[in-house]
Amino acid sequence: MTPMELAEIEARANAATPGPWEVGVLRRECDHPTTNQFTEERSVFPPLGESGPVALAAEGEHENGAFIAHARTDVPALIAEVKRLRAENDVLRKSADAAVDGVRAMLPAALKVAREEKREACAARLEREADAVHAKREGMDQRAASYIAARVGALRQMAQALRAETEPTR
Repeated sequence: MTPMELAEIEARANAATPGPWEVGVLRRECDHPTTNQFTEERSVFPPLGESGPVALAAEGEHENGAFIAHARTDVPALIAEVKRLRAENDVLRKSADAAVDGVRAMLPAALKVAREEKREACAARLEREADAVHAKREGMDQRAASYIAARVGALRQMAQALRAETEPTR
C-alpha cells in the first residue's frame, strides 16, 4: 500500500460519520394499504444522537452488518498501525544504513591489517623454509650447496619484499 492509498483511506474514514457504530434492527411500517404490519431490516447505526442508519443489510446478513459497523473503528485502528509500523520501519532502516556505513568505513583499515598480518605470516613462513633448506645444506657437495644457498637467498629476499610491500625480484 502506497502512502497515497493510505492517505485516501484515512480521508474516507475521517469523512464518515463518527463511530463506533452498532448493528441493530430498524422497524418500518409497511406501505401496504390493507395491512398494518412492520418490516424489520438490519441496519448499521451511528452513536446515539446522530442521524439515521448508515447502511442497511438484508435479512440474514448480520455478518455483513457487523463488518460494516466495525469498519468505523477498525479502519482508523489499521491506519494508525500502518503508520506506526512505517515509522518503526524507517527508524530500523536508518539504523541498518548507519551500521552498514560504519562497516564500510572500517573495511579499508580492517583489510589493511589483514593484509599486513597475512604478509607477515607469509614472510615468517619463508624465513622458516629458508632456515630448513639452509640446515639441509650441510654435508652436500659444493655445487648443490651453492644452488641451495641461492635458493635460501631468494626465499629471504621474498620475505623481506613481503615485509616491505614490494614485489620480489626473481
